[in-house]
Amino acid sequence: MKVKSQKGSVTVFVLIALLFYTGFLVILYAGNINKIQTVSERTDQIKSIYERNLNNINEIYQKNTAAEEAFSWKETEEGITNGEITVHIGDKISYNELSNGVKAYEVADTESGFQSNEKRQIINTEDIEWRILGVNNKGELELISTNPTTGTLGLGGEEGYLNGEKILDTTCNELYGKGEYAISARNLKAEDINKLANYNPETYVFSDGRKYGEKWQYQFPEGGEYMQYRYNRTGEWTDWSNITEHQTFKMPGETNEISKENPGISDEIEYKYYSYLLSEKIKQKTQDGISISNLISKGEKNENYKTQWLSSCVSYGNTQYACFYLSHLYNDNLTYYDFYLYCSYGYVSERDYSIRPVVTLSSDIQLVGSSSSGWNIVG
Repeated sequence: MKVKSQKGSVTVFVLIALLFYTGFLVILYAGNINKIQTVSERTDQIKSIYERNLNNINEIYQKNTAAEEAFSWKETEEGITNGEITVHIGDKISYNELSNGVKAYEVADTESGFQSNEKRQIINTEDIEWRILGVNNKGELELISTNPTTGTLGLGGEEGYLNGEKILDTTCNELYGKGEYAISARNLKAEDINKLANYNPETYVFSDGRKYGEKWQYQFPEGGEYMQYRYNRTGEWTDWSNITEHQTFKMPGETNEISKENPGISDEIEYKYYSYLLSEKIKQKTQDGISISNLISKGEKNENYKTQWLSSCVSYGNTQYACFYLSHLYNDNLTYYDFYLYCSYGYVSERDYSIRPVVTLSSDIQLVGSSSSGWNIVG
């Protein structure tokens, strides 16, 4: 017989209710204590009631925690295990995304900023296969589509940058996250690839010395002649320096444009750009011999590269302007440099890329099969 996890059944609210109940018992008992008892005797009895009920609460919490852990997946040196079976990154798995949910999802251009589809885009569910991607921080198994979608989703300008992560994740969830045994779905993120590559973006240094995490800022000073920039790379800001080209600055989503006619200073902008080749960082192979870097960048078919959206925002500053876009896979490259959606001097562009669904499965699923032949979900 299968015992399902009661994950989340004992919530903070239940624990609070039990504590209030304990307090009520203490007050009730205190009001009925024999008047002849000493203060010390009353205190000992009240303390005993409180501790007894607190122990009951702790016992319930420990049982619930043990139930959650019993059905959680963990990554080990041998693979990914729930204590009963072990699977591996890249294993095939028989998730049916078409069993429930919508088969088409509409994205309005007012939200996406993409102007090439006459006010809206209709994104359709595709009949695709799945492989195991890994485990999230809740101990739930995550799957990735074996290939990028053949259909694409367009994003453009300020709206595309500001709403892109939400659009990608919502689209994936509506089209692929409603199948049996699924909790939800989202789009692939740069962080997923960094985990496979064991890569920390905070170590990244661009060829001109710019570093991941440093801050940039722009201003047009009162009475000045030029837009200016400064940056903080070492914990201290540099002096302001003149910008010789673009003489206006506007953050995405803001209406206030800084210029000679409208002096002001921008918000700080974090430098979040980094790039690497997947084939240089991800050396693992699946149990059936497919390169995981190829699986991510090309797909199981291992045909031509398809540029894929990643639902991770990127911003960076330089000595002339700041740019904003979404991370993506271009060929074997994570986050190609010049594919921005919006720049601070008013430049806008739109891009039309594949999406890459990632599905989260319920932690109490049961699997049958093997890493070599693939896994079936049996509930």
